[in-house]
Amino acid sequence: KPIMLCQLLAIAITNRSAIEVLEKIETDRVEAEAEGRTSLMAAVMGGHGEVVRALIDAGADLNANAWDGVTALMLAASRNDAAAVFALVEAGATVGAQDRSRDTALVWAAAAGNRDSVAVLAGEPLGDQQADRALTEACLAGHSRVAEVLFDAEVSVDSVGREELTCLALAAYRGNARTVTLALDRGAKVSAAGRGGFTALMAAAATGRTEIIEQLLAGGADPKRT
Repeated sequence: KPIMLCQLLAIAITNRSAIEVLEKIETDRVEAEAEGRTSLMAAVMGGHGEVVRALIDAGADLNANAWDGVTALMLAASRNDAAAVFALVEAGATVGAQDRSRDTALVWAAAAGNRDSVAVLAGEPLGDQQADRALTEACLAGHSRVAEVLFDAEVSVDSVGREELTCLALAAYRGNARTVTLALDRGAKVSAAGRGGFTALMAAAATGRTEIIEQLLAGGADPKRT
């Protein structure tokens, strides 16, 4: 094996640092194989666009997934590498592939606040559930620019995700005035109740968000609602 020959040569010249590097490479290779990682995934994570394109052209498996269901497209989306996202989608990567948490690349991008990647993926046919989840993840994380892209892609402003709360309630909880304004401007139901009857006004009140409370009251929230 080439790597063994290199080790022998390194030993011959008593280059201990070279031996350690080679051992680390071999360890990484074994771990990568065990976890199901691929060269394409490695190139994406390293931000090596030219390598990504070369591997795509060479016929790399675009939809290979690691042990946790993660694909190269999800990794590109999480890094906000819009060029890699576009290249993978254009080459035929499955945009609807889901990891073990049943999240797609769109959800990964939205949760990470990666507006450019969201813009590429939002126009793909993923179904309402994934779009709703992406929007609520963005609102929960406080990514107003991502929320705006999803609103422009006609994702329902009253979407309810895995938290069983609306985008407006999540933005209110986080104190994200910008997203609250966007949601209200897009016609969000200000008194919509989620899990346990929790409304946006309740969320703002529970976290002491005075500015948000004023926004919601001005938008028609009912302070007498229980």
